Amino acid sequence: NSSKTAKAGGHSAGTREGGKTLHVIAATSRSDAACSVLHELFEETTVVPLLTKSEEIQKLVGDLPGLKDAESLSKLIIHRMPNGVGCKTAIRLVERAISTANRMNGSVPHQASKAEQLQALEQILDDIAGDTALAGRLCEVY
Repeated sequence: NSSKTAKAGGHSAGTREGGKTLHVIAATSRSDAACSVLHELFEETTVVPLLTKSEEIQKLVGDLPGLKDAESLSKLIIHRMPNGVGCKTAIRLVERAISTANRMNGSVPHQASKAEQLQALEQILDDIAGDTALAGRLCEVY
């Protein structure tokens, strides 16, 4: 018999005779994945709603290393993705903007400014919009 307890802060403890257990929890913003594949693979699956407010993204990415202005980047993401964005996507966008901005002025990495990070994110979001439009045209059935 095992006892499972979820603790605040993401630490779960399970006890059973013979030692400690590890609980693997899947988190996704795709309810279709949670209902089909993930629930078969993980002990627990949680559907995380899409982030639709800049404050939510700001809280998520606020501690990322090298980030100069979480508020401005978060507002831009919501402005350009008004239907919401998943947590993993938001983190990837901001991390990519930081990395791109740090390499904007030549091949030598430097600590990018707020403006450079914002410019990098704008370019990344432009690329995503262009890729989405192109994919939509390529997948049209005539």
